[in-house]
Amino acid sequence: MNLCFIAVAPSCVKKTMSSYEQTLHLFGRWLSAELKIYTVDKISENVIRKYIDDLMVRGNLILTVMLAFAEYERGMIVERTQTGKAVARQDPNFREGRPRKFTSCQLQHALELLNSGKTYRQVEAMTGISKRTLIRADRNI
Repeated sequence: MNLCFIAVAPSCVKKTMSSYEQTLHLFGRWLSAELKIYTVDKISENVIRKYIDDLMVRGNLILTVMLAFAEYERGMIVERTQTGKAVARQDPNFREGRPRKFTSCQLQHALELLNSGKTYRQVEAMTGISKRTLIRADRNI
């Protein structure tokens, strides 16, 4: 194949020029393989449009395959998670969700302090239990 593409762009960095060269090389390979064009004078606007359409079709194919693999991987993750939870549920001490920061005994002591006349801020300073947690505990009891 005797295609000669010369790009003169002194402001382009070496990596960009290499990318351009590779793109033109792939275009040349596509011309010879698909259309049997071996010289520059036979390249027309229609040929370039056909190449762009071909790239879009291949790009869509690659994107579809990658999305299919991503969906498959997501399904595998969900399956492994569900299997792990099923095994963990066999343990009688298993509790799903976030572990509690304070024991029921600590919350009960804080609520007793509240009932003895202390304010929420005083109880929070004494026990380290936030006002919001105290209100939630008081409501649940």
